[in-house]
Amino acid sequence: MVGLLRSAPSELPHLTTQFLDFEDDSELTARSLTTAVLQFAGASWLKKEGNYADMLHTTEPELIFQKGGRVMIPLMKAEEAMNKRYNASRRAITSKVPATRACIGEGPMKRGYYVREDRTLESAREAEGPEVRVSHSFLKSIRFSRDVSLFLSIGKPDSSTADANIILPEEVDNIDPDIAHRYIIDWGTEAEVEALVEPADTFPLFSKETAYWLVGLTGTLGLSLCQWMLHNGARYIVLTSRNPKIEPDWLKTMASQQAIIKVTSCDITIMQDLQKTYEDICSTMPPIRGVFQGSMVLNDIGLPSMGLEHLQTVLRPKVEGSINLDKLFQDNSLDFFIFFSSVTSLVGTLYNYYKPSLFILFGNKRSLT
Repeated sequence: MVGLLRSAPSELPHLTTQFLDFEDDSELTARSLTTAVLQFAGASWLKKEGNYADMLHTTEPELIFQKGGRVMIPLMKAEEAMNKRYNASRRAITSKVPATRACIGEGPMKRGYYVREDRTLESAREAEGPEVRVSHSFLKSIRFSRDVSLFLSIGKPDSSTADANIILPEEVDNIDPDIAHRYIIDWGTEAEVEALVEPADTFPLFSKETAYWLVGLTGTLGLSLCQWMLHNGARYIVLTSRNPKIEPDWLKTMASQQAIIKVTSCDITIMQDLQKTYEDICSTMPPIRGVFQGSMVLNDIGLPSMGLEHLQTVLRPKVEGSINLDKLFQDNSLDFFIFFSSVTSLVGTLYNYYKPSLFILFGNKRSLT
């Protein structure tokens, strides 16, 4: 219903709608409902008479009635962290981060050094062993052998100093006294520092030891995504659609880059067909650790002329197909499960595209993690 009310005005400009969402049944009273209806009807009449521009009032397409009588207006909010990572691939983006709590590192540049957010260090939070709160460190690493370079740091274990008291004298004796460094970093500041934001694909995002399944993505978008994944560490990729048509030259190019690409035909709206394809992938490829669901059917038709059959044709790949894929991975063995929606789910378009784009089965997957 939300999809219908959001998309209908874009197809029928003369139509004005308002959606009322009561989060708590106790707020659904005759007074609250009557007030909303009268305000909506009054604003519509004033617009028709041409007197609405002078009113300090807006007719919102959606209102949310929260417990306690608070009325909220749904608005789009920018995701600042994700936008910064995306734009960091095109220009230098900085962000203020707490020096004592964030995972940050440093790197050389033409005129000095820069501080950066380092997401690769996040895994250190889960590492076993004592945690050390570093107070000072060298700016440059010390080369101990041909293949080993380390940063000399001074810190205090968060848990106990007993191990440090035993190990430190022995380790200090092994340091060459002739080593001289002019600059030392003080990590003890409590202030925030300006850190350079790194793009999401700065480091490999995928594993060469696992497989990734691209469903309904055998067109230009899917092939482009496939190449990007290979560039970021992936090796085994499965491409599936009802009628995959991929140029042999493209497959040869991918094979020359040590990629293992498997192309299969499958209708994901039929569970038996999907199950068979899944079993074939499992028997011929490494374990599947990521799924991209991008299936869709194009069938342009306006809301006034749309019949149930037209609607179901577009709905089935995104809705039934996504439900079937979800059933395959109930064991929660995936690193990610990405559903391809569309910006049309925010700005509105033909109803038969808008509604499936709003299908949010991913909320169920997220609740399992």
